[in-house]
Amino acid sequence: MELEGKSAIYIHGTHEEEQGRLSRLNMLTNGPFLQFLDIRDGDNVLEVGSGLGILSEEIALKFPSCLVHGVEYSVEQLTASAAWAPNLCLRQGDAHSLPFEDNQFDVVYCRYVLEHLHNPEVAVAEMFRVLKQGGKFFCQENDDSMVTFDPPCPNLEAVFDQFILEQAKAGGDGCIGRRLFGLLKRARFQNISLSLQPQLHWYDEPTYPIWLDNMAEIIRGATESIIASGKVTELELANSIAEIENLKSNIYGSALFHWNRAVGEKS
Repeated sequence: MELEGKSAIYIHGTHEEEQGRLSRLNMLTNGPFLQFLDIRDGDNVLEVGSGLGILSEEIALKFPSCLVHGVEYSVEQLTASAAWAPNLCLRQGDAHSLPFEDNQFDVVYCRYVLEHLHNPEVAVAEMFRVLKQGGKFFCQENDDSMVTFDPPCPNLEAVFDQFILEQAKAGGDGCIGRRLFGLLKRARFQNISLSLQPQLHWYDEPTYPIWLDNMAEIIRGATESIIASGKVTELELANSIAEIENLKSNIYGSALFHWNRAVGEKS
């Protein structure tokens, strides 16, 4: 899908399987992210890149005195959304040109969005613009070079390396998580702090196959561009999926990752 203006291609696609993957990823990551956010009763809240609206809805229901807005560029995502709450408003819009006046929100946040943008600096500056004085911006992003497995999965790791390159060719940045401090600093945020959210799964945990299936769906969703690169053969890609399936049944298996987080204040 080609996004408008300064946005990048969403390398994962917007097919039904991808919607399912995003729903399952929300299930794994929403709880810790809600704890990370600092939302207070009566706040005006904005999610940039709200996708299916799952997290926006959860926040709206948890904080009924807050007005929660979600902005999503993809019409397909908005159409597929079943999110609803009386204090929730989802609308179509571009992160590079948010459809709001200056100084509107107490809290602005985004997750897994900046990695897909040609100009994340512009988007972060827009989020700064629409924040009120004293408002806070929260973000959580990938550094896909941190994806590791034990026992090692050499085919899968090679495919993920190529995935990062393909996303860069499309205009995104699969390693943008390591760059959050500089992005917020250049957008004039103050009191910036960084943190990591572990994403750790092992054989004895019920989330283990869910996370590994998430990895497999990421690869399947980008198969066309990965194969087109000429750097990975169909056999190598098939072997990478087989490694995931083998890892799921390995009683000694584990999958390790972390999300990069940043908080900044408009002061």
